[in-house]
Amino acid sequence: MGERVAVVVPTNRPDRMAEFVAAWDFILDPDRVDLLIVFDMPSVPAPYATWNAAAWEDIDAALKDMAWVIARRSPAVRSFGIWWALRSGYDIIITMDDDVRPDPSAPDFVAQHVAALRRMALLDVVNPHPHVRVRGLPYEMSPVPVAVNLGLWQGVPDVDAETQLAHGVGPWPQIEWCPYSRVVARGQFLPVCSMNLAFTADIAPAYYFPNTGPTMRRWNDIWAGIFAKMVADAHGLAFTYGPPLVRHERASDPIASLEDEAYGMALNEDIWRFARRLLARSSTPLLTYEAIAGALGEWVPDARPLSRAMLGWARLMREG
Repeated sequence: MGERVAVVVPTNRPDRMAEFVAAWDFILDPDRVDLLIVFDMPSVPAPYATWNAAAWEDIDAALKDMAWVIARRSPAVRSFGIWWALRSGYDIIITMDDDVRPDPSAPDFVAQHVAALRRMALLDVVNPHPHVRVRGLPYEMSPVPVAVNLGLWQGVPDVDAETQLAHGVGPWPQIEWCPYSRVVARGQFLPVCSMNLAFTADIAPAYYFPNTGPTMRRWNDIWAGIFAKMVADAHGLAFTYGPPLVRHERASDPIASLEDEAYGMALNEDIWRFARRLLARSSTPLLTYEAIAGALGEWVPDARPLSRAMLGWARLMREG
């Protein structure tokens, strides 16, 4: 594995971060795999002063008058880690939440993500065999690079507040996930959770977890995934989902989540409709992302603050 990999983790809980580091220390490699911690608090806690860690004061110092683009009091603060990783020349970015833990199925967690991103995939047809080109596939359709791999989870699933409240207490049913990555066809979309996600530096300028303000923090990763998928489709890049798995043991507070989700629910419907209607392509993924952001503000009036944040991110990416 020759690629340099950044593992970006946002947190506002230093104690939970210590547990994360203890659990995941085996994936770090001083030559290839680095942990970048983004603390969602004013300054980096003293125990992490010598780590690759940043907090609000570092965001302000690095981005100056553009620091508002990075969300505060939100998991979307991870966007600073993406900016940081790109500036530092990493080839692959893996982002995780601080409450996920290793699953026995993925002792080679980073290698599985890297392998998924090294694949070539067919975008417009389905090959039913994961490793062999089956009879009848058209040869004029060339495989394309994979740019994003969504890793899945065991334990507590990523559900909305209504589903969580309806489920009540008790364990969630567990399923046996498909053991290989599956391709999301061009023109199809999926809700992308940020707890276990990897993408290449090629698409990273278009992978922004937006500053949605204090009332819509539950939507930033979903909307980031939609816009990144639009960019990937436009540039012939594939999205996959499947291995590696993590264990997610901690459910969100359903009442707090319900309040947060309520503010963005109608806008979420508008964004999904927008994604299915707009066809945008420019010369680079970043320029396509910028075109999508501009069109969003024009087509969906309630999304204008989101559009402004996305355009701010595009400016950060252009200016380095």
